[in-house]
Amino acid sequence: MSQSQEFYRKDIDGLRAIAILAVVAYHVRIPGVTGGFVGVDVFFVLSGFLITSILFAEVRRNGSLSLRAFYARRIRRLFPALIVVVIASCLIGAVALLPIFGQQQELGRSAIATALYFSNFFFWLNSPGYFDQSADLMPLLHTWSLAVEEQFYLVWPFLIVCAIYAARRLNWSFENLLRTLTMTILVASLAWCIWTTRQDPIAAFYLLPARGWELAVGAALALWLPDIAKKRPATGALCSVAGLATVVAAAFVLHEGMEFPGRVAVVPVFGTALIVLGGHLSQRNPVQMLLSTRPMVLIGLLSYSWYLWHWPLLAFVRAFELEAHNPARDIFVALVSLLMAYASYRFVENPIRYGRPGPFRRDGTTLAAGALVSLVICLPAGALILLAGHEAEDPSLAELDSAKKDRPPLRAACHQDMPFVALTPRGGCTTGDRSRSPSLLLWGDSHADHVSPLMQAFASSNPSTPTLVRSFPRCPPLSVYEKRNPREEAACHAFNDAVLAEATALIGQGLQGVVLAGRWLRVFGAPQLHQMRTGPGAYHATLRLPDLATNLAETVDRLTRLGLRVVVVAPLPEMPYDVPACLARRGPGRCNVARSKIEAQRRDVMQLLVGIRGRFPGVQILDFIDQICDSATCYAERNGIIMFVDDDHLTARASRALLPFARASLLQAAAPD
Repeated sequence: MSQSQEFYRKDIDGLRAIAILAVVAYHVRIPGVTGGFVGVDVFFVLSGFLITSILFAEVRRNGSLSLRAFYARRIRRLFPALIVVVIASCLIGAVALLPIFGQQQELGRSAIATALYFSNFFFWLNSPGYFDQSADLMPLLHTWSLAVEEQFYLVWPFLIVCAIYAARRLNWSFENLLRTLTMTILVASLAWCIWTTRQDPIAAFYLLPARGWELAVGAALALWLPDIAKKRPATGALCSVAGLATVVAAAFVLHEGMEFPGRVAVVPVFGTALIVLGGHLSQRNPVQMLLSTRPMVLIGLLSYSWYLWHWPLLAFVRAFELEAHNPARDIFVALVSLLMAYASYRFVENPIRYGRPGPFRRDGTTLAAGALVSLVICLPAGALILLAGHEAEDPSLAELDSAKKDRPPLRAACHQDMPFVALTPRGGCTTGDRSRSPSLLLWGDSHADHVSPLMQAFASSNPSTPTLVRSFPRCPPLSVYEKRNPREEAACHAFNDAVLAEATALIGQGLQGVVLAGRWLRVFGAPQLHQMRTGPGAYHATLRLPDLATNLAETVDRLTRLGLRVVVVAPLPEMPYDVPACLARRGPGRCNVARSKIEAQRRDVMQLLVGIRGRFPGVQILDFIDQICDSATCYAERNGIIMFVDDDHLTARASRALLPFARASLLQAAAPD
């Protein structure tokens, strides 16, 4: 009997099934499963429990620990399926991903990081966050959790060996020392996780120091359960039912807008611990019997391979179809990935894990083979990077790549982000004659940022009317705007309060007008927009549309009472796809949208803005719809200009091209009394 079989519990595989079903349901956008990502937290607890159970029993039995044998087992268990998926991803990515926009290059780099089990660091440094919509195009994003576990496997056995040595030298109890070490790690990591989630949520999500406590909870169970008496059916059933209810509730109640992991991750971790404890106390309680059923065990056995295959296939399909979310299609892809997982389990995982062919027969050669294969993976990954660089030299693709990078020049200096401390220095965000006080203030979210090239062009052609730019992502110019993430909400309020205070202080120095720009369709929850772009990544404000309309009117009222003229930039078309990617994939003429759809998209918001203009006669609405659309069509590319860098943000070139149509309104707003 192998060591893993010695500690085998069917209900643990059933719990793995719950975890993978939650993760897959979340990734394919099953309605209601807004917190399915907690399945990874369940996996962490189970990994800590099983690995520590095996290592602890080995030390109790032999008085020592063979690191070579442990790492060889891990290689035989994890490497084969992972290697197949990574190589297959590089091959598929050469077709499904574009050689521009960094798609293929990023896949190649992430493949190298995955082979070396540092992909969590790669995505921490190179992605805007796990919950960002752009993550849908990262085929190996999910390997961050495998990297966390592998780093745990590298550190934890070594610490156990150190504990054995220290216990012998100091004549202490090894068990008590290891338990103390485990609880110290658990408490310190949890505290670090809570603090880091507030300060750097991306690091907290991806890195082991903030996730180690979840593995430590599993380790603590492994260390204490052997001394807890079994056959307590009532207590076991109560723990298991409460634990399963907690995990399921987390999958349906938590959502990506929360500060995660932080305190919130305690919920699924605690629930998982209760289920493991309940199964120890009573193996025949209803929850354990459910988890031990044949279908649940089978899914649990396939969970590792299913986890490996489902996300790359979803990412490739979404990239090829321009990020469109199609529930029926995505469910089909998930089912196909389950079949591939079965094939992988049957023909790759088990033959190497249990058959130990060739170099996998001995522990030493297994370690060497694992290291060699990791390096071999770098070859297709490097080839993909080089191939993408060569294909990107095509002039038509190079033009699209330039459009994708055509961001506002002021973005780096003036488009502020989390955490908000204070406004950036005014001088670097003022365009025109900087020796003069600003005449105009541009205020808003990322849609103010993409209007800033227009304001730069205006100030350059009218130096006597300098313009100050203030923008903050996902933060419209509203004094009250509730978000599901309290950290972002607090930063947004602080930013807007600071801008309003700055505007008030500038009135006596020459400020005449304020241009308000926001992603109004997202702010006001336009149902037509959500029909075009749906999924967990879509943000929905918690305030109702009438409340938001009142709040925007309050912002306008505050500014007009200060004697400032107000210009509101009307919502621009929001395309159902990334425009440069569509042009690269489909070509010109196949990426346009009927104007009737865009007008339907904007209808409610435009009525709202017209109502505000009626209440405040001096307010202007600056609408560029006729410069992007003709009577029938809204264009992805017009007059030789690619209009958008993504689905809803203008290229800097397109923004500057709007100056002739905005000049009169801006001059009127900036004119001295």
